[in-house]
Amino acid sequence: DVANQPNPYLGRRVRLENVQNAQNQGAAAAGVIMGGATPFAELPYFWTDQFEINLQAVGETVLCDQAVLRGRVESGAFSVFYLTAGAVTGVLAISQPKSIAMGRRMVMKRSQPAPAALADESSDLRTLI
Repeated sequence: DVANQPNPYLGRRVRLENVQNAQNQGAAAAGVIMGGATPFAELPYFWTDQFEINLQAVGETVLCDQAVLRGRVESGAFSVFYLTAGAVTGVLAISQPKSIAMGRRMVMKRSQPAPAALADESSDLRTLI
């Protein structure tokens, strides 16, 4: 679970230290050993529950040029959308699983929603994909 690997979604090498990555890398390695040729290519994802807080992150949440807050930190449930050159490259969500689901789709499609629309809690994330 600590293999440094190229990631086609991030365009760089990454090392992901979590259980899901270890399981999925192992399954991919077994597939190659059994004669498959499908390369391992997954969007990085992480989650944890800490008491009543659920934290999830998907995509690139470090190397970006803009971060857009959706919600209020004080509320205990908010999201941060990370953009690079206008495209959503990652999402961090605190107790907002729908933001992760929609954010994953945005990253995969390289969506370029207006930052103001991302920040506006009344906007439907599905329309921004």
